[in-house]
Amino acid sequence: VSADVTAPDGSALPVALDDSAVEGTNMCSEPVSGAMKRESRRRSGIEKNWQSWFLSQGTMLDLAVGFVVMCNAVVIGLETDYGAERFVLLENTFVVIFLIEALIRINWMTLSGYLADRWCVFDGFLLSMGVLDLWILPLITGAEQKKVGLSHLQALRLLRLLRVLRLFRVLRFLRSFSLFNIFGILAKTLGTAMQVVLSLVMLVGMLDYVLAVFLTQVAGHQSSMWEDEEDELKIQAWFGNIGASMRTLAQVMTKDNWSDIMETLSKKFPIFPVFLGFVGYIVFASYTLTCLITAVLSSQLMQQTLESKDQRSQRIDELRVRFGMDLHNQIAQALGANGVVQASDLRQVMQTFDGLSARLQECDIKIRREGISHLIDQLSMNGLVSVDYFVEKMMSMSTAAKASEIVDVKHLSIYGQLQLMQLQVRVHSTERKIRREMDRLQKRVGELLVRL
Repeated sequence: VSADVTAPDGSALPVALDDSAVEGTNMCSEPVSGAMKRESRRRSGIEKNWQSWFLSQGTMLDLAVGFVVMCNAVVIGLETDYGAERFVLLENTFVVIFLIEALIRINWMTLSGYLADRWCVFDGFLLSMGVLDLWILPLITGAEQKKVGLSHLQALRLLRLLRVLRLFRVLRFLRSFSLFNIFGILAKTLGTAMQVVLSLVMLVGMLDYVLAVFLTQVAGHQSSMWEDEEDELKIQAWFGNIGASMRTLAQVMTKDNWSDIMETLSKKFPIFPVFLGFVGYIVFASYTLTCLITAVLSSQLMQQTLESKDQRSQRIDELRVRFGMDLHNQIAQALGANGVVQASDLRQVMQTFDGLSARLQECDIKIRREGISHLIDQLSMNGLVSVDYFVEKMMSMSTAAKASEIVDVKHLSIYGQLQLMQLQVRVHSTERKIRREMDRLQKRVGELLVRL
């Protein structure tokens, strides 16, 4: 009897059942042969092993390169103070390290993938500037000097070019934004919030301009009202023109010497309005503006952090789906079945899966090979394991507990439907047997009646 068990997600699970009491499905395959395992390892090749290494060590590689970038930034600062001649060996070492890192990334990402990444292009540009500065231009200038010699003007041009190229090395510090996620989030936050911050700055600038016009006309042009010559000179320096008045307002905004300015103005103007004006301006232009900018930056930082987490979760989900498909295909290819398999065969396939640790780490699945064997034992029923159940359970190992429970409920529902189908088959088989026995009894009774 052939039947289709419908899963909760709408997919159909084909099940093969016999006419008698059904104890389980019969979709198991033969044990994995050694030739198939060797063929699978051969097909993976060096490229897959290299990719697995990069996936497993990618974070450590970024941290190591980030440390080298920091060291290079320190050396550039030392060169600025003590001269570059003492650090030539270190600079060559840094260029060699960056060159090896670029070759590693190109080998894994391919050249087209490397050029498609903006940060990788930026790294390649800085690396080319370093190679040109340390290796290529010195060889060219040395060769030209040996042949015909360089004029004074040509030497100055080459020195100017070398000086410009060395300035590019400072930009290597920007690589930390691509190597450390927190720096990238902060950069995106500042870029997104810059429009609001500039709007607030323009608002304060317009307020300062209006107040500067008022103070210049009221105080700066009336500086002769102050009898003390020193006070008159101060008023002229503070409010003599629009530029001086805006500079003084910026000084008051930062609470620099504002009490002296207020006391000088209060000698000719009422102290209470002057005090309220200064306090109100400081509260609005200093405290309120600072709080608004802090609120905008905090909001954008939280939003960028959530977006970064969502992007990482989406990327991990995509990697898990891809890994689940690869794992399902690997099991189907090795065992020749994609429904239910022997637990021992599945355990053997997982032990010989190439790059398993790297793929698990890439998908953020917190489980070791010993844990996989234990998981197979947990999911085993009479020595049989559903491939779909095993793959989905693997993919939900590091997610929330609800996700893992949903997978269990889903496959328990499928298993319950399977048991229900088995019970229905048994009932139908029993009914057929009863009907055959009834027909046989009726035929026998008919024969006896005919004899009588």
